[in-house]
Amino acid sequence: MKEKVRTIVYVGNFKIADMNAAGKRVFSNAKLLAKCGYQTVVIGNDVLEQDTIIIDNIFVHGFETTSRRLRRFDAVSFFNVFKQIVNRYENVSHVICYGSPSLSFLNLLIIKWARKKKICVITDVVDWLSADSGNILFRLFKQADINFRNGCINRKFDKCIVISEWLRNYYLKSYKEENIIMIPPLVYSEPSATYPRNDVTQLVYAGVPFSLNQRITDYSKIKDRIDIMLRLLRSVKERGVEFRLNIYGFTKKELLFSLPELEEDVAYLQQAVEFNGRVPMDEVNRAIENADYTIFLREKCRTTMAGFPTKIVESISKGVPVITTKTSNMGDYLNEGREVFYLNPEKETEAVETLIALFTLGTDERDRNRTCCCRNKSFLIDMYVDDVRDFLN
Repeated sequence: MKEKVRTIVYVGNFKIADMNAAGKRVFSNAKLLAKCGYQTVVIGNDVLEQDTIIIDNIFVHGFETTSRRLRRFDAVSFFNVFKQIVNRYENVSHVICYGSPSLSFLNLLIIKWARKKKICVITDVVDWLSADSGNILFRLFKQADINFRNGCINRKFDKCIVISEWLRNYYLKSYKEENIIMIPPLVYSEPSATYPRNDVTQLVYAGVPFSLNQRITDYSKIKDRIDIMLRLLRSVKERGVEFRLNIYGFTKKELLFSLPELEEDVAYLQQAVEFNGRVPMDEVNRAIENADYTIFLREKCRTTMAGFPTKIVESISKGVPVITTKTSNMGDYLNEGREVFYLNPEKETEAVETLIALFTLGTDERDRNRTCCCRNKSFLIDMYVDDVRDFLN
């Protein structure tokens, strides 16, 4: 008698329909699980037009498709909807929690329910964020919930998926080595080996590194250090080296409202920097494909070491080298000097010289770097099928 296909349910704080960073992570992992032979069901914070949609054989549900919008802090209501959806499927063998769509308390309810049903319950840990938005009471409450989830609840699952070496080392104190696996952000396909021929070096930055419409007083709280990036690029321009930076995610007006101290740098850079605001993801992807480099700079702290930059994967998957700071364990996947170029902002003169050298590289050398990126298979789904199948079994 043929064995029934087992079902894996992925539940958490992500949006598949909008394909935000969390949605991309879960959808890629869902496709990986399907390649391992499982029927995959995802339940996220989506607002869907219908109760269930199917994308590439993955069953997608949204908590917000229920008859009333669920309140963020109503963990019990989220749990009841979760059970209603899961009970539609047969032979559920695993439940994977990605963060929590509500309070972390929800994951305790899921763990207890899964154990009663003899379902393996797994946590997928991708970050350890700091609560930097909202009033002080909200930030304290949110940070407490984050710390409770990452420091306590995530230790109570049967198995653990992590995104970085930092998280792996942290959770190895609570899990046997065979019950923890490290999976970076993944992509579905290899890049096409077509290279742009730009007369002037083209750079792309895409993201929203700060809360829009809010004044920033503590620059260390900015996810990507736009201030440092613009300061270094100003120094490059002062040396007479041409380049063009396309910024996606916010406008010049939004940047200067939040960070008015950058007005002088922005004015000096003038046409060397273009602010495109928020645009469809397809447009951002085309800009990256036609760029010579993507660029972003981050400080080394728990948040940046625990996570893994999706920007790295999005760039390399399009055959485009990355200029960045050395955080997380990106060095395990990338060839320095070909696919990734590290800057140390504390050594400003050296960082500026590195940028000048990159912006003045010859065409043949740039092509070699692009070829190296195209050959990098570290982030392809197919590379992880056997390891994940063993991990789940």
